[in-house]
Amino acid sequence: MPDARLTPFLAAVAEQAARLAEPDASADAVAAEAAATRALALLQEPGTDEAVERLLADAPLLAAFFQNLDLLYAHAAPPADAVAALVMRALERLHQAELDD
Repeated sequence: MPDARLTPFLAAVAEQAARLAEPDASADAVAAEAAATRALALLQEPGTDEAVERLLADAPLLAAFFQNLDLLYAHAAPPADAVAALVMRALERLHQAELDD
């Protein structure tokens, strides 16, 4: 069971990522639950290169993480700095890939 301080972040990320993935459909419970599962998996080891790669491969989740980082800090969630670093590393790699093209 995740730390209760992660709940607002996970809920917001799940709903937003589900809506971004399926903009023509309402974010249903199954899509939101799948997004929450992917987010929770990333929160287990946010400092790894694998986490960066998984976040890069999931644009809706990356956008939702970026948009909702403040919720981690607002609720004093322990992994706030690590998750912020994860998002920044993913964005740096995305930017570098665009420069290399």
